[in-house]
Amino acid sequence: MDSNGLLVATRSEKARHFIQVLDANEGVVINTIDSYNSRLGRPSGVVCTEDNHALVVDLGNDSIKKYRYW
Repeated sequence: MDSNGLLVATRSEKARHFIQVLDANEGVVINTIDSYNSRLGRPSGVVCTEDNHALVVDLGNDSIKKYRYW
């Protein structure tokens, strides 16, 4: 969760991976980021920065990727 109360998580469907931002109070998805330009291979962990970026550990590509989510 970030400091604004948003829950940032990854979701996988078959061979596609997404980053989703949910309003923890309302329980609704407010943003979905498709990793189209920088494909996630096997996301395993997410941390939020104070400037609304999600850092995602990608085990499938042996990397850490940064996405702006809000």
